[in-house]
Amino acid sequence: MTSTGQHAWHAPIGAIAATAAVVALLVAFVQVLRGAVTDGESYRRSVAERADATWRCRLLSAASTRKLCLAQLPPTAPGR
Repeated sequence: MTSTGQHAWHAPIGAIAATAAVVALLVAFVQVLRGAVTDGESYRRSVAERADATWRCRLLSAASTRKLCLAQLPPTAPGR
């Protein structure tokens, strides 16, 4: 093969490698994005559940029972 024939192989291999790298990065990005969406949904659900539980505790008539109920609630997520 001549040197021209050898160079012809380098261009497609480089393009294929670049395309594979871009596809791999896109797949990784989608996985990270899905994880973030799932975490956000879980966080919003836990906040809503805690708000409902707090509301139910505050409806209790006896102050001592109300305090005990509120003390048993799970803490809010840190950093949010």
